[in-house]
Amino acid sequence: MKPRNPYTPENRAETNYYRLGGSAFYMMKRYLRNMKELLETHKYRLEENHREEKRNFPQYPQLIDEVYERQYKELDQHFVRILLNSSFIASFSIFEVMFKEVCHLAASKYSQKVDLDFSSGIIEHCKGYIVKDLRIDISDLKHYWKDLIYYRDLRNCFVHHGGTIEKNPEKIVTFFRALNYIKVKKIRKKNHYKLVLTDKQFIVEFLDTASEFLANILLKLPKGKRKSLPHSLGAQARAKSAGA
Repeated sequence: MKPRNPYTPENRAETNYYRLGGSAFYMMKRYLRNMKELLETHKYRLEENHREEKRNFPQYPQLIDEVYERQYKELDQHFVRILLNSSFIASFSIFEVMFKEVCHLAASKYSQKVDLDFSSGIIEHCKGYIVKDLRIDISDLKHYWKDLIYYRDLRNCFVHHGGTIEKNPEKIVTFFRALNYIKVKKIRKKNHYKLVLTDKQFIVEFLDTASEFLANILLKLPKGKRKSLPHSLGAQARAKSAGA
């Protein structure tokens, strides 16, 4: 009986996933967990100090409460919001960087060189290269891609508009209202909305979506290298070279 090959397509995809930087997704999750623990510890100490000062200065309970309420609010609304927003932006950058690496690996499988403009619209350029240039069928990953486009819009919203959606908000607002760990607030007298992350789990779910999307693309890549492109693309490439 022929021995079973332990190096399956799944194992190859997993090896490539980590070789291209997939561990960064895990490291971001660990960072978020550590930051949450630090913030919870800081809040616990604030509460202890609050109680102690009320015991030591019973004649000023209202003043002490007002001082600490400001600190609680600053912690919850300022530091936590900065942490979550910046972590989400960094997480999206991890996705962009690894998507580019996936493109380079996919190109090498067909003895091609990646020639892409990565100055803007990175994930769209990467997907276009995978689908149009290399003709790799990822139609079964549409549900991932649809969500990732909304996450991309949110990333741009945080980077350029401080979390406010001003133009054509209906679709993105509908999408994020259906999710947990994010608040959608209507701005009065304007057709604008404010998006506020409320928990690290929102970012964890994005990281899971992005990493699963990339892992599934890697699973579609052939073993070793191929000298010709899939389908009729090889003939197109040869015709293009001849025309040059």
